[in-house]
Amino acid sequence: MLSAPEALTEEEQEELRRELTKVEEEIQTLSQVLAAKEKHLAELKRKLGISSLQEFKQNIAKGWQDVTATNAYKKTS
Repeated sequence: MLSAPEALTEEEQEELRRELTKVEEEIQTLSQVLAAKEKHLAELKRKLGISSLQEFKQNIAKGWQDVTATNAYKKTS
């Protein structure tokens, strides 16, 4: 259980503040890396001619294939 701020020593509070700052910076870095990866992904898809509609169609086809492969579907069909 977390302790109240007044239960922490000044040194413990300062250490937690440093850790908080470090974690916030790491999250910001990860967000930037993710954004760059998403941009790269979109560029690769564009170069390959993969559109959102094509992806949607593929996902629907794969989903239907998965459904038809289930035992429940096989028993009822």
